[in-house]
Amino acid sequence: MNNAYMSLGNIIGPIQAGFLFEMNMFAPFIAGCCILFIAFLMTLKFK
Repeated sequence: MNNAYMSLGNIIGPIQAGFLFEMNMFAPFIAGCCILFIAFLMTLKFK
């Protein structure tokens, strides 16, 4: 399952970042920061 989700991320991630980059130059970095923050909160909750 881990490899399957990682493969999906490798396919979807650059496409999403490309669309976000067309909207705003800093949008992919902000989206990545939000995803990392949500993952951090999940680690605190399910610790």
